[in-house]
Amino acid sequence: MHTAELLRTAAETHPDRDAYVHGEKRATYAWLDRVADGFAATLIDAGVRPGDVVCLMLPSSIKFAACYLGALGQGVRVYPYFSDLR
Repeated sequence: MHTAELLRTAAETHPDRDAYVHGEKRATYAWLDRVADGFAATLIDAGVRPGDVVCLMLPSSIKFAACYLGALGQGVRVYPYFSDLR
């Protein structure tokens, strides 16, 4: 079972539990799974296929996590570039 499958399982069994907490910011497993699916659909619409490589240029955040998990769920390899690192 890979990471994206673990997210899907958590979203099905514990949809309202926190998947992400950073200070006052929180996101549930259901939200994270839904946003990851949306990003995966965007990748497919753009012609990205399993085995392709995408670069995520985002700050370390819940949005990064959702995009990363969405890409992994489609079999896409991800090259992370954390724009908030110096």
